[in-house]
Amino acid sequence: LFNGLFLAIKWPWMESNVILLQKAGKPNNEVRSFSPISIPSYIGKLLESILKHRLLNFLDELDILTSNQHGCLNFCSTVTYMA
Repeated sequence: LFNGLFLAIKWPWMESNVILLQKAGKPNNEVRSFSPISIPSYIGKLLESILKHRLLNFLDELDILTSNQHGCLNFCSTVTYMA
């Protein structure tokens, strides 16, 4: 099922709903008085997780990533890079 979804030309599950929350003490007639909040699709988040897992496994099998790679790997965040 997910393989078929990855091959789809348009990915409607990657769209999100955006709601506006009014900031406390701000007038409701000004655009800057609101903060946009994006609510992504649960299916989209699941597909992103599956794709990341598959891609990292593929790169690991081919030994493409170096030990200096940080940011997207488990236990190798941008914070560990700075340490």
